[in-house]
Amino acid sequence: MKYTRLFSLLIAIILVIVQLSACSILDKDVVVDTQYEYPKAEVVFEVTLPEPLPEGTKMVLEVLDDVTGLYFNSSRFEMAAKDDLTYFIRVPFAISSEVKYRYIKVGTSSEYEFNAENQQVRFRILRVDGPQIVQDIISTWIGQPYVGEQGRIRGQVIDKTNNAPIPNLLVCAGGLQTITSSDGTFSLDGLRPGVHNLVIYSMDGAYETFQQGALIADGGVTPVLVYINKRDTTEVTFTVTLPNDVDPELPVRFVSNLLNLGNAYADLSAGSAGSAENYPEMKKVAGNSYAIKLNLPVGAFIRYKYSLGDGFWNAELNNDGKFVVRDLIVQKSNHNEIDKVATFTAAGFAPVSFSVQVPASTPSKEQVSLQLNPFSWMEPIPMVSTNGQEWKFTLYNPIHLLGLINYRFCRNTNCEIASGAIPENSSFKGSAEPQTIASVITAWNNLDSQIEQATLVTEGGPSQPRTEFMAGIELASSYLPSWEASIDQGLETAYSMGGDWVIFTPTWSVSVNPLPRIEAVPGVDFLWNELQDMNNHILLNKQATILFPKLNYTQSYDEFWNSSTRSSAWWNAWYENYSRFILSNADLASILGIRSMIIGDPSVISSMKGGILPNGELSDSPTDADVRWKQLVSDLRSRFKGNLIGIAVIDSDRVFIPEWLDSVDAIYVLFSPALDDLENSDVMQLRSQFDALLSEKVKPIADQYGKPILLGISYPSNLLVSDGYTLSSQNRLTLPAEVTGVENDLQVQSKIYNAAILSASSIDWIKGFFSRGYYPYVTLQDASSSIYKKPASDILWFWYHFLLNKSS
Repeated sequence: MKYTRLFSLLIAIILVIVQLSACSILDKDVVVDTQYEYPKAEVVFEVTLPEPLPEGTKMVLEVLDDVTGLYFNSSRFEMAAKDDLTYFIRVPFAISSEVKYRYIKVGTSSEYEFNAENQQVRFRILRVDGPQIVQDIISTWIGQPYVGEQGRIRGQVIDKTNNAPIPNLLVCAGGLQTITSSDGTFSLDGLRPGVHNLVIYSMDGAYETFQQGALIADGGVTPVLVYINKRDTTEVTFTVTLPNDVDPELPVRFVSNLLNLGNAYADLSAGSAGSAENYPEMKKVAGNSYAIKLNLPVGAFIRYKYSLGDGFWNAELNNDGKFVVRDLIVQKSNHNEIDKVATFTAAGFAPVSFSVQVPASTPSKEQVSLQLNPFSWMEPIPMVSTNGQEWKFTLYNPIHLLGLINYRFCRNTNCEIASGAIPENSSFKGSAEPQTIASVITAWNNLDSQIEQATLVTEGGPSQPRTEFMAGIELASSYLPSWEASIDQGLETAYSMGGDWVIFTPTWSVSVNPLPRIEAVPGVDFLWNELQDMNNHILLNKQATILFPKLNYTQSYDEFWNSSTRSSAWWNAWYENYSRFILSNADLASILGIRSMIIGDPSVISSMKGGILPNGELSDSPTDADVRWKQLVSDLRSRFKGNLIGIAVIDSDRVFIPEWLDSVDAIYVLFSPALDDLENSDVMQLRSQFDALLSEKVKPIADQYGKPILLGISYPSNLLVSDGYTLSSQNRLTLPAEVTGVENDLQVQSKIYNAAILSASSIDWIKGFFSRGYYPYVTLQDASSSIYKKPASDILWFWYHFLLNKSS
């Protein structure tokens, strides 16, 4: 889980380091390259402060570069005082451009503005339509939690042409941001009273930008209903000529501010604007010339650059060694953009050539990446394969702006869990002389060179196939920015196991301040376009999707529920937000033709009748909790016509069976109870335990509700596995990132899986079997619950093929 609300503090610390070691990264003279002379208009920025500035402190407008990264390459303009609380400045911008900006006070250090939710402001947006005055209100600064009057904006965005709601639009006001859901609705809570510039912005440029002042009153709700036009598209061909002194084997990438072309609209690792894997590669057309054809929205304001890496590493420079960003307002007719890169190297600094030899055990389809750390680890950069076991990469910049840089190598960009062990000192500095760094990886983290094969036991299993049996995997609730580059490897393996179903577990992030809020957060949760892309990958890999929406807690799950006030207002906000989350996923399932959907994420049982907190106490859920859940099911039925599957939880310390299960079509039992004497028990002895547990704990559910029972199990591959699966337990060893340093035991996991499916497939009232926590992005023999490329997957390969009567 990523603690995004704490990341802003970390990045502020990082920024200080960057400024000290590379002050020219943050420079007023940012290079903007365009072949067009767009007319400009003067914009007056006027900002109201929460309190007067300390003596010797300046008020600064920071105009951001969201292609290089919000914390790099910004332009800063000192503002003039109108009075103690009001500052202003006049800055010209191109008409029809969109400016991303924020405010900073600069004294002995730089402090970014914080919004009324006590979050650092990522950026504000201004659409420049002509000469204008924009009036902003700063809520507070770091370390000064906002306490005061607040209001909110609630609205909906509709396509003016077809009256359809528009999801996945970025909505900004008062330093707050949110994203429209499936029905086009949004809510911005925690706005200081006054007039705020409300901007509704299409991150892929597909829709026109809406901008209007919104008056906020204390305790009030400002309603907004907006109709906007979808833009036509046109084909634009970008052709670029590179200098002669670059490595011709490095891919040339088109890096821009468009979401669908790789910009994450999030602060990824150490402030990276996107993952290099996601930026489109250009094709070589002749000599040093490269081209790419793109369908772009007419009228969209595009910022872009050319790179041999990403927006920060190996991006184009001008002859003064400064980052180059190009601006384009897309015109109606198909046309060509002809560009030339001045250089990738800064004067006085030579390239650094990396080569790395990887072990023979490296999976053949996995990509080796280089990750660099000038102040914190940034997004990995893919290397180029020269043969099956050797990879290379040439680094050109911005080593001239940085000091000591650490490096490491990793597989499929999973650097925290799949890095390589190298014997030499892994750091370097820029130099006037060319440098060559040749490394040999002696072993990969969480990858064994030799794995003992699982011992399959079939005694006592079913004698005939069960072709109606549902078999598959449940994906881990993890988000990897570069997920699309490696997802097919994991899905191909899942398909080869023989299962027909993939349970996809998209998340929205939940936070509280002071009322709960649930929303999709870029860089942490799958956005609307990514949800559709993931479903397409599942279908292309010959499997069907079951949607299982879950929550991603920005603070720990335990802390969120145990420390919550759970007042009447709190519960009302909770149910309202959770319903919006579930219904948005229901709309997605309907649009994509997904046939089944699971509801009842086990982390939300505290909100159900008889709910239990992580600390074991009753949650004091509302007396009408069951009514609210049944209403949610009813609302789902009105938006989704497929099968609804409810959950029951049976693990090492809980048996929780929601009372609303009579309203669903099937029951997914999350079944991972504790097992006795695991080390000394063989498969048949464990099978006996599963037989007893299923009969004692699951059979009554089947008898009471008369619904098909699907079984989902999650047991980690380590010696603590006997504790089973508990979301709140210290021994919850599920995701790979959570088991660092824990010794694995792959045979224990395979033994449990053998026993579990022997038992489950022999019981006629169990209609399906799923392996939970499947992490598809990289091969790991770690201690997590994922069975991807572990011996337990071989066990399921046999049983899935046999049960579904599939040939090998």
